Amino acid sequence: MSSFLILTFADASAALIGIFYGRFQYSTSEGAKTLEGSLVFFQTAFLSALIPILLFTTIGRAETLMIALLMALLAMLLDAWPTLPEPVKAGILAMVKAAKGKNL
Repeated sequence: MSSFLILTFADASAALIGIFYGRFQYSTSEGAKTLEGSLVFFQTAFLSALIPILLFTTIGRAETLMIALLMALLAMLLDAWPTLPEPVKAGILAMVKAAKGKNL
């Protein structure tokens, strides 16, 4: 569930912030992205991972923070790698969660 929240909310919020407020651009093979959009992507991805894990699992708070940080960082890096389609990105995030042995 967290991986789909990350890829829908984080991608949409990053696009909106990048378009309207982005000033510092960097280029990828897919086109230009903004630093502001990437930072918003990370923040939204972190919250999209953290909230469901806290609410629907019994994982400790420190572990939850680490899992959410790793998922957000991985999602941000995968978003900057434009050659992967969105379902593949969601699958990679789901495999990361499955490796922990928890149903997040």
